[in-house]
Amino acid sequence: GQKASAVSRKRAAGNPGGKPKNVKTFAASGGLISKESVTALRENNLEKIGTMMNVAHGLLNSIGVSNVELEKMVWLARSNGALGAKITGSGGGGSIIILCPKKEQEITNAFELAGYRVISMNISR
Repeated sequence: GQKASAVSRKRAAGNPGGKPKNVKTFAASGGLISKESVTALRENNLEKIGTMMNVAHGLLNSIGVSNVELEKMVWLARSNGALGAKITGSGGGGSIIILCPKKEQEITNAFELAGYRVISMNISR
């Protein structure tokens, strides 16, 4: 579709051939992030979950599935106390997911002030 083509064009512009520079490293990193995240979830380690979200976002950004607007949103979340923030969905769609225990209202206010729509949810065991 149109979004996939835009992502492919962005990726190709920064990397002739349009492929991530090291697919094996990218895939291995994603696998390690997943394993660490599962462990953190089992331990209820929110700080580690947030860190893994941030690392995953960095990897996704490195292959060109983010954009300036999404990066502004991630920065806004993190600068207002989020433990983690990353893009979600197919990339380029304008959505992020934020882990922000005890900072939900501050982050919601910052996003609404910046003109973004916030959908809040609580997740528990």
